[in-house]
Amino acid sequence: MKLLFMGVQGSGKGTQAKIISVKLGVPHISTGDLLRGATQELKKEIDSYIAVGRLVPDELMLRVLNARLLLEDCNGGFILDGYPRNIVQAKKLDEITTIDKVIEIVISDEEAFIRAIYRVTCSKCGEGYNTKTNSSKKI
Repeated sequence: MKLLFMGVQGSGKGTQAKIISVKLGVPHISTGDLLRGATQELKKEIDSYIAVGRLVPDELMLRVLNARLLLEDCNGGFILDGYPRNIVQAKKLDEITTIDKVIEIVISDEEAFIRAIYRVTCSKCGEGYNTKTNSSKKI
């Protein structure tokens, strides 16, 4: 099954995608994780945009994503999280794969704002979490 999780930042799409990917036995593919995990020349190209505060161009992001989708663990499906972000990206995604289902997670603007305020990343493991709902986690 090829799933796409959509929702505003802080909606919980990444959290839910991780949980469901384990249950379905398919990889959870976060475009942010793909960009952070790039290596060698690809990492240099990606960082040339990020270092100056620019978005990674659609064509480069599609190239990174396509390489990931071609790996063997995606043969049985996958869950996409964070891509596509616009109609151009959606059309490009259609050129490289099909999506079986789209799951949209809807929360209020107020809730998204509150979640964003309390969102942090663990300096040791890189995992994101919310200090309001998970105050026992140590940074």
